[in-house]
Amino acid sequence: MRRVVVTGMGMINALGHDKESSFKAICDGECGIDMITIFDASAQSAQIAGEVKNFDPETVMDPKEVKKSGPFYPTRYQSGTRSNGRC
Repeated sequence: MRRVVVTGMGMINALGHDKESSFKAICDGECGIDMITIFDASAQSAQIAGEVKNFDPETVMDPKEVKKSGPFYPTRYQSGTRSNGRC
């Protein structure tokens, strides 16, 4: 059996932008599932999802880098830097 060492944890999800707010929302019984707002989902069979809302990527990345990156990179960047203790 292999051993695993967790050296940090970072997250960003539909309930919060960090582990503390996410954990509080889970304990409070909040649900991150809501109607899709990032695109028009009216023609789709599923119109609900767990979207990350109210996240400004320029709070964790240089604005020039945000423009060059794809739409999902800033959220991965934030969770990775938080897990390493850099934010």
